[in-house]
Amino acid sequence: MHRDQLESIEERVARLGRETNAKNNSRHQL
Repeated sequence: MHRDQLESIEERVARLGRETNAKNNSRHQL
């Protein structure tokens, strides 16, 4: 696997984690 592909996958995972955290935070605020 190329390093560029690996980095893009890591970025995607990090973004997914951030979105999940945002959903959890908004749910806690309610």
